[in-house]
Order: sequence, then structure tokens, then C-alpha cells
Amino acid sequence: MRYLPIGYLLFVVASAFFAPQLAPHQSHEIVAIPYSPPNDDYLLGTDSLGRDVLSRMLYGGRRTLLVSGLATLLVVMPGTCLGVLAGISQNWLDKIIQVIVNTMLAIPSLMLALVIITLGGRGIIQLVLATGLSLIPLYVQVSRAATRQMIHQDYIEGAFAVGASWWGVFTRHIFPNVLPVLLNYASVIFSYCLISSAALSFLGLGGEPGIPDWGVMLAEGRSAFRSAPWLGIIPGLAIFLTVFSVNFLLAQSSE
Repeated sequence: MRYLPIGYLLFVVASAFFAPQLAPHQSHEIVAIPYSPPNDDYLLGTDSLGRDVLSRMLYGGRRTLLVSGLATLLVVMPGTCLGVLAGISQNWLDKIIQVIVNTMLAIPSLMLALVIITLGGRGIIQLVLATGLSLIPLYVQVSRAATRQMIHQDYIEGAFAVGASWWGVFTRHIFPNVLPVLLNYASVIFSYCLISSAALSFLGLGGEPGIPDWGVMLAEGRSAFRSAPWLGIIPGLAIFLTVFSVNFLLAQSSE
């Protein structure tokens, strides 16, 4: 059972990476009449303009995973640095970081996304910023709490008592033990980023019209759900299975 999510994620990543080689058609190419049901020629049918859904799913997965991955890096890199720095410092620096974190938490994520997209326009960079910036404070809090918990361990205090340097204790004992917690939470952040980016695209705040994206395809399938249900079911199922697989593997690794 545990190998099914791994296999699915490998399949999704590989199909997205090799989308130009695997896709039978270009994502914008009109190949048949609109709303053709799945058949031998078009395995997932066609959309409202007659474009191949399979090709758009492959290219859309590439864009969706790229945005989610970049947004996760945007969260993890500064979140780790600020959280660990706040965790090891118990002075004014920790207080300043906490004030910044609490201020960012007070800003609604959707409002922040609207401001970024309104000022910067639509594009991958803007979508990454709109998806990731609101999650940085959460990662900072997790990093800070994990670091602070490690510092108060008896063997860490013992290392300081015998004269070990801060840098030596941090690199040999603190950070290696904090890293698994940070990696596990990074998986959670990736799931959040995937859902958030798909939601923004679904609301029309993602990429330019016509660019394949799972969230955009889900929105396009909403208007024709009764006559062509596969247009909404297929991208929705892809999003659900990807998030489920990531969280299933996270749960397995925590046991």
C-alpha cells in the first residue's frame, strides 16, 4: 500500500518533466470538436475549444508542480533561517522576528495574494509570491519551536557546560536533530502551496488565460460539469491524489 503513493508521485513528476515528449499534442492546439468524450484517439477527451485534455494535463502538471515547488523553497529557505535564528537567540532579535511573524500572520492570505497579483500582474513569479509569502510565518514558528526545544535538552546544556563552542554544538547536535522536523513540515507546506496555487488559478488569479494549469482546468470544467464532467473531475482528481500521496508518505515517515 505504501508504494502506491510513491509510484503515483514518481509518475506525476516524471510525466510533468517529460511533458513535451509525452504529450500527443501541443497544449493550445485544437485537435477535434469541442467536448469530445474520452476515446481511443483522445484518452481524456477534449475541452470546450477542442484541445486535447491529456496534453493539457501533462503541461498543466508541469506548471502546477513548478509553482508549488518554487513556493515551497520560498517558504523553507527564509523560514528556516529566521526560525533557527530566533530559536538560538533569546534576546531582542527573537522579539523582533516574533513581531514580524505576528504581523504577517495578521494579514489575510487572500488579501496578500490580491495585492501581489494586482501590483505585479499575472505570471509564475507573482503566483509563487502570492502562494508562498503568507506561509513563511508558519514555517518560522515551527523552526523556532523545534530549535528552542533542542537547545534545552540535557546533553546540549552539558556540551555548553564543558566549553563546546556555539557553532560546534549547532552544526553537530542542534541542526541535524531539527532537520527531520523541518523536512517533514516542508512536505506539509508543499501540499498547502499546491492547493493554494490551484485555488488562485481557479479564481482567475493565476496565469494568463489559455495557459494550462490544473486549477485553471478545474475552473474551465465547472461551467460544463453536467455535459462534460471529465473536464472537472480529471484535474480535481489529480490535485487530490497528489496532496493525498504527499501527506500519506508524511504520515508513514512519522510512524
